Amino acid sequence: MGNNLLDNLAGYWKLDEAVATTDPVDAHNGFTLGQNASAAVITGKLNSGRNMNGRDFSYPSTSGTLLDVRQSPMVSWGFSLWVKIITANAVGGTWLIEQYDSGAGAQGWGCSWRHHTDDTVAVFYLDDQAATQAVATAAAQTLNDGAWHHICGGYDAGNSELYVSVDGSTIETAAVTDPIETTVTTTDFTVGNNNSFASYSDHYIDEVGFWNKKLTQLNVDDLNNSGSALSYDSFTATGTSGAGGPQDTEYSDPSPFSSRNLEITDHLKANFLNTADAPAVVNIAYRQVPL
Repeated sequence: MGNNLLDNLAGYWKLDEAVATTDPVDAHNGFTLGQNASAAVITGKLNSGRNMNGRDFSYPSTSGTLLDVRQSPMVSWGFSLWVKIITANAVGGTWLIEQYDSGAGAQGWGCSWRHHTDDTVAVFYLDDQAATQAVATAAAQTLNDGAWHHICGGYDAGNSELYVSVDGSTIETAAVTDPIETTVTTTDFTVGNNNSFASYSDHYIDEVGFWNKKLTQLNVDDLNNSGSALSYDSFTATGTSGAGGPQDTEYSDPSPFSSRNLEITDHLKANFLNTADAPAVVNIAYRQVPL
């Protein structure tokens, strides 16, 4: 079975460019990211990576592209990246990926390590139209230890919540009560900085991906690849490159097996973003769980 990681993939940046002056190339959809200044090439998690000390990558005027999630109603989306923190920004946090409106009263979303007070977690923010901030916080762990760490996060439209995971850990969530800002047209999709207050820090980054779907725990586990990282070249699509292809779903039932009819179809569809995303083919593996 495939890992479904090509399905609804909006963009993927391997960051394997040979020289610092080359802008990060999207291996999937052609969204080449611009640099505010040349980011040095370093040894990455897989092959090469980039040194983001005082640097950021961005895709401008994202409205209308697959990288713009400021839609009404909000749709599901997710990101994955690898980071090695050298020296954290003790004030604004080490911002890793975001799409924030610049200036006072910023609204949007972003993922940061160590925001103001807690230096042991990765946190994922969403500031909505009502100026209410939802925050999903990963399980506490030290990230500024000179090692590469894997961070995934995003928004689950089906459950109206943010989610975040570090190093393949169980996904942590936070409820979102209001929709994200959809009227701002100057918000860039940015890697390595926060446009709202120029929160640069010294860190390396590698293997950045963005999806127009919720990343499941199985997706997170595949991307983490037991801490070794899964290369883009190993991504597969199950049937098609978008919604409608066969997908793997695990369903467990703690009750003893009987001859009763299993109403499994609706259960499976409920695990997709909405009925439009329900796959055309569902591969079902049913296991009896002994009492």
